[in-house]
Amino acid sequence: MSTPRTLAVTLPAPTAAMLEARVADGTYATIEAATEGAIAEWTLRNLDDPAFVAEVRRLCGEADASGPPMDGEAALDAIEADLVAVIRSRPAA
Repeated sequence: MSTPRTLAVTLPAPTAAMLEARVADGTYATIEAATEGAIAEWTLRNLDDPAFVAEVRRLCGEADASGPPMDGEAALDAIEADLVAVIRSRPAA
């Protein structure tokens, strides 16, 4: 999961009322969750947008072309080992 960011957004009163109503009726626990749900629904609607679909396909192709998936911990261990080797190979200052 990515790091959350705080955004201050001014919404038209009817839009804010819709979000508040979804919290009041128990659909969502918080305004933040209701907003995230609304954005998720908007994203799903964009699946019909040819430009959106093309970009997703391009990104999937890029991922496929980058090679087989790697275990994240193993990749970090390899990077750390490489860095340690570089540091140890440098002459002392």
